Amino acid sequence: MNIIKEYRSKHKNIFINKPLKGFIMDTLLFNSTKYLFELLENVLHTNIHLHGLENVDKKRTLLFLPNHFTRFETMLLPYLISKNLDIKARSLASSALFTGVFGEYLNKVGTLSTKDEHRDEIIISDLICGKNPWVIYPEGSMVKNKKVVLEEGNFHLFLPEKELIHTGAAVIALTASLEKESLQKALVSGNVDRVTEIREKYFLDKKDLPSYAPIEIIPVNITYKQIRSQDNFLMKMQDILLDENDSEAVIQELQVDGTLLLNSQIHIRFLEPIDVRSFITENLSNNSSINDDKKSIIEHLRYPLINSVMHSVYKNTLITLDHIFSLILLEMDKELVTKKYLQALIYLTVQNISELSIYHLDAVLQKNLIALISSEKVSEFISILELALSMDIIEDMGHNHYKIDAVKLRDEHTFSSIRIKNTILVIANEILCLKPIVTIVQKNIHLKDSELYEQILFKLYNDDKKSFLDSYQHFYVKNVSKDKEVGEPFLLFNKKFSKAVVLVHGYKAAPKEMEALAHYLHKKGFNIYAVRLKGHGTTPEDLRDIGYEEWYESVNIGYAALKQVSKKLFVCGFSTGGLLALETAYKKHNSFDGLICINAAMKLQDIRAEYIAPAVHVFKDILHYFDKDVDVISNKTESPEINYPKHYVSSLIELEKLMSDVALHLKSVATPTLIIQGDNDPVVSPKGAQLIHNSISSKKKVLKIVKADKHVIINRSTIFKEIYNFLKELS
Repeated sequence: MNIIKEYRSKHKNIFINKPLKGFIMDTLLFNSTKYLFELLENVLHTNIHLHGLENVDKKRTLLFLPNHFTRFETMLLPYLISKNLDIKARSLASSALFTGVFGEYLNKVGTLSTKDEHRDEIIISDLICGKNPWVIYPEGSMVKNKKVVLEEGNFHLFLPEKELIHTGAAVIALTASLEKESLQKALVSGNVDRVTEIREKYFLDKKDLPSYAPIEIIPVNITYKQIRSQDNFLMKMQDILLDENDSEAVIQELQVDGTLLLNSQIHIRFLEPIDVRSFITENLSNNSSINDDKKSIIEHLRYPLINSVMHSVYKNTLITLDHIFSLILLEMDKELVTKKYLQALIYLTVQNISELSIYHLDAVLQKNLIALISSEKVSEFISILELALSMDIIEDMGHNHYKIDAVKLRDEHTFSSIRIKNTILVIANEILCLKPIVTIVQKNIHLKDSELYEQILFKLYNDDKKSFLDSYQHFYVKNVSKDKEVGEPFLLFNKKFSKAVVLVHGYKAAPKEMEALAHYLHKKGFNIYAVRLKGHGTTPEDLRDIGYEEWYESVNIGYAALKQVSKKLFVCGFSTGGLLALETAYKKHNSFDGLICINAAMKLQDIRAEYIAPAVHVFKDILHYFDKDVDVISNKTESPEINYPKHYVSSLIELEKLMSDVALHLKSVATPTLIIQGDNDPVVSPKGAQLIHNSISSKKKVLKIVKADKHVIINRSTIFKEIYNFLKELS
């Protein structure tokens, strides 16, 4: 009798008006699912990011093994595989999901219940013949608390009870590989009994031949950014999706799952495949104690195989700011912390993790995270802080001080409710099995506050110097480049000092320009960071393609570094540096103690600057007809040992953009301000100083006009005294 007919006859009571669920997928319903998810993507703005598709070879027999956190992954992953890889994957799902309309739907799209009596045989049948790829969740169920730990080489799940991670998927993969090889040999040798035995066991008929494509396991990591719970579109559809037998726990799942699906970024990473046959061969050759029979091989290799898969899955979690924040709270042994301390811990921890070069960091963490420690708003930090406050995990004590409630933080509630009632713990649990990250956090939280802040100071400074040296080496031109000491940023630091000044040089200049003032102020009790504006201190070619936003980020490095170790912080800029000091004030919401602008370049005297910048697009249209750089402007300089002897129109345009941006935001500047301006400056018009004074909103603002027929007045002792007196008054 045909095996398929026999199987259908035995189970005819469940196949009335239904396809044979073990073998046939409802194509119409599967395609309808695609339309449903496309609707969710387009209308509800689901943000799905796929990585590593190049690791999936459609010519192989594929078994996808992902982590599991929501009900919708059961539908979502096969849909995404179909859409992006053009292969229809079937899925194994918990029997608890097969209720109501949702369960009916799963049946019809070829999803198989974990309690199907022929579950393993159906999946192995497909793998032997290379028919449908399969998606199986080795964790065995949704790990709602995301708590997985690695002990003695094995992964353990903290479900309602601690248990080893399930090996069913590994057993299926190993069995399929061994049985396929056995069938191939039997067919070649003409062993009819063995061929018949395998065919009957796995419901194969004569048309079903073993595939010669290797069976590959594709580990898959699914990370949600951000995990939150709130009412959502799918909650409103619960009457359709659920039936009267569904519990309150299921409704809670919809609350979380729906929010994740509709409002989160979902990062799905397809990882390097594991060839099952090669895995068997390698382990057999390395372990002579394994008997060469199928049962012995499977028993010895199921845990090594599943642990290898899950190590890849967990290691490839996308690390987010939520993770670092939550893990820091979980490991913290202090009850009271400041916002500055939390931000510093996050920053240093992220830098340490990045240096390992083994984890995937969220885009926010890959960027320069200096904004987090330099008085700027980082929406991701605000969001996770608000979540912790809303759950009473931390309490706002005022003045940026917080009290951590360790009892509430460690409250696991029930397995079903933890995602809603203690999301912070769920987020922290997700990376608990990543021991290197946990070790970094534990090391950092045990630093003294002063050690933490000084580590960040010197890390920023050393990275800044390295960036300069890399640029210097790249753009070095013999007999053109100045000495390294001219362009290198420098730090004057005494840990006993609590006041600090960020010094910012001018356009085409370098930190050396601020050296005399730096040493003067340091002797007066101020720590100093003289920044190097990006593109400066090397050659003009380095400056040509740099935007003014990058100059601001250079200032931000010095600001963030000194902010860690200062009770009073000031920014002092000369010429273009004066503009950047003003820019820093409004971008940082006037959060530092004072600024000084010296000959700030609000208005330029050189008439060419006024006309060249607006006409640049006309020039660029003409330039391509010529073989030389006609967009270069030569200039005489008062400090030839420091300044560039030429610059590019493109750089001048960036200066003009900075001038316009600062002018637009002058009213937002409320920081106490000292404005110093030479009365006969040949480069910067004194009208600019008056404009600054009249426009800023600072209650304390001082305009000092000094006699000078040169632009560079930053090296005068009288200027030093004016600056010191202003700083002393504010200190």
